[in-house]
Amino acid sequence: MACRRLVDCIRTIRRIPAFLSGISLNLVTLGLVILGLVWAGQRVQAASNQALNQAAANQAVSNQALNQAAPPMAASKQMVAASDIGAAPDLDAGPDASKTGDAAPPVVTLYTSASAESLKDFVADLRDATGLQLKIRTARDAEILANLLHRNPDEATDLVLIASAGLLDRGRRAGLWQELPEAARAVIDQAATPHDAKNYWLGVARYAYGLAYVTPPAHEITRYEDLANPEWHGRVCTPNLAEASERAFLSSRLAHEGSDRMSQFFIGLAANDALIANADGLGAARYSSHLTAEERLTKGLLSGGCDVALVTSRTLARLTAKLPNNGASEAGLPRQFAHLRLMWPESDIGVATDVIGLAISQLSPKTEPHQQAITQAIAYFLSERGQLQLADALYAYPIRPGVPLANEVARWGPFRADGLGLDRLLAGFDSLIDLIEPLTWH
Repeated sequence: MACRRLVDCIRTIRRIPAFLSGISLNLVTLGLVILGLVWAGQRVQAASNQALNQAAANQAVSNQALNQAAPPMAASKQMVAASDIGAAPDLDAGPDASKTGDAAPPVVTLYTSASAESLKDFVADLRDATGLQLKIRTARDAEILANLLHRNPDEATDLVLIASAGLLDRGRRAGLWQELPEAARAVIDQAATPHDAKNYWLGVARYAYGLAYVTPPAHEITRYEDLANPEWHGRVCTPNLAEASERAFLSSRLAHEGSDRMSQFFIGLAANDALIANADGLGAARYSSHLTAEERLTKGLLSGGCDVALVTSRTLARLTAKLPNNGASEAGLPRQFAHLRLMWPESDIGVATDVIGLAISQLSPKTEPHQQAITQAIAYFLSERGQLQLADALYAYPIRPGVPLANEVARWGPFRADGLGLDRLLAGFDSLIDLIEPLTWH
């Protein structure tokens, strides 16, 4: 403000203190207002925080109530982890509690030469005992190995059931089997069942080699090697002993008789014109090609082509078993098979045996849940109940001691096995290569 007169300037100067005093008063007032606003804001913030804390406390109480009704996810995972795959399941335990809910049961595929019909009771009881669904694929033993060798990814296979230690060993050498998981090995040790030394397969049933006939033989037979004696010229039928499926029988004879006597046995069979049941020999011209080698062999016995046939107890039991609906055997063969009889060589060496074994296919997933399911299935195969049903379905002897025999094999009477362990049988396989050369005579 400009002052044009002195008096005006004096008046203006006099007003300056009052003006400044007013400004100071206004500043103080503004400060008080600001402080008030800050205090009010803090009060509002405190009230808001208190409300949020109360809401959080209420949520915590609600969560606690829910957790008491159902375990949280972390606890559920801990419960699953507690059923460690490394622990061996009880062989004769009841159903797994984790498998009895409404969820679809795990599926394990079994590839076998046994029919799905013969295994239906075994499959049903395995499901009840373990919660597992066992899916059956079927083919002949040699075809199973060939199919797995092609590793067709469209056909899932977990467990493979093969009725020959020789074929099981061939599958191992071809890289078809997985090594048995640690938990499965613990189950096998608990059941004290035989298995190969490299832990690629285990035995689940057993069968024996006997001599089948219709009319009691005219000459005494106390040893298998007697079939090579001259008096049996033209009167003997045998399986093709050069096949891998017969390696256990040959290895047994090699262990007990030695290589020299084994060679004499082969040469004697050739001199006796023994009829061999294979695709190119006995049966190809006379009998339907859908029959197995041993089925053609026993039909040759019934037709008078030979007086004695070297057969397995399993084959003879299956061929002579009667179905309730029509009286025919499972193989659909005639009633005259009921006339077949079986005798055991009575030497002090004992009877040659072979095993039906179980292996895990390389095509089976190696995930922990799947391996656990397979271990549970193996445990049931070796349980007392599983052994009883499996032996009945396969016309075989249980591999686990103390399990009752099925009627179809018990009818052949008791025998004394040669006592040769599986490890010794398998050890002899490599030595058989040169010895089987004479068996190419038919």
